[in-house]
Amino acid sequence: MSNQQPGGQLDEDETLHWGDPSTSDAPVLGHFSRIVVMTPFGITLSIVGVAISCFVLLVYCLIVLAKTIHHAFTETAFDLEGAEHLAVELIELTDFFLLGMVLYVVALGMYQLFIKPDIPVPGWMRVSSLNDLKSQIINVVVVLLVVTFLASIITWNGDESVIYFGGALGIVIVSVSVYTLAHNRTEHERGLE
Repeated sequence: MSNQQPGGQLDEDETLHWGDPSTSDAPVLGHFSRIVVMTPFGITLSIVGVAISCFVLLVYCLIVLAKTIHHAFTETAFDLEGAEHLAVELIELTDFFLLGMVLYVVALGMYQLFIKPDIPVPGWMRVSSLNDLKSQIINVVVVLLVVTFLASIITWNGDESVIYFGGALGIVIVSVSVYTLAHNRTEHERGLE
C-alpha cells in the first residue's frame, strides 16, 4: 500500500535507501559490502583483481608456450603438417597473450583514473578519462579479433563457415569503429563548446 502523491512522488517516510532490507525494490547490501563499494578500497580490490588475472593468464600462457615448443621439437614430424599445427597453436596463444595485454591495460588505466594519475607510462597508455581507457581496450580487442580470424584462416578446410565467421568479425569491427568515431566526434564537439 503506497502513500504516493499525484505527481508520482513518494512521501518522505517512503524514500528508498540503498541497502535498507525493509524495501523490497532496493538492493540489499551488508555493511561490509557498502564499505567496499563506496570507498577507494573497492576500486583498489578491483585493480588488484584485474592485475592478478593478467599475471596468472600470462604465466599460464608462458608455460603452455614452453610445452608447445617442447612438443613441436620432440614429438612432431618436421613437415608442413607439423609446421601448420605449430603455427595455429602459436597464433591461438597470441590471442591469450593479447587478452592478458587487455587486462594489463585495464588495470593500469583504472590505477591512473582512480589512484595515481601521474604514473610514468608511454604516451599511448596515458589515461585521463574513462573514454581514453575504453579506446585503448577497443583497439586491443580489434587486434584480438583479427588474430582470431587469422588462426581460422590457417586451419580453413574450404568450407563456407569461415566466410560467415569473417563477415561477423567484419561487422563487429566496423560497428566498433563507427561507434568510436561518433563518440570521439561528440567528445570533440563538447570540448569546443
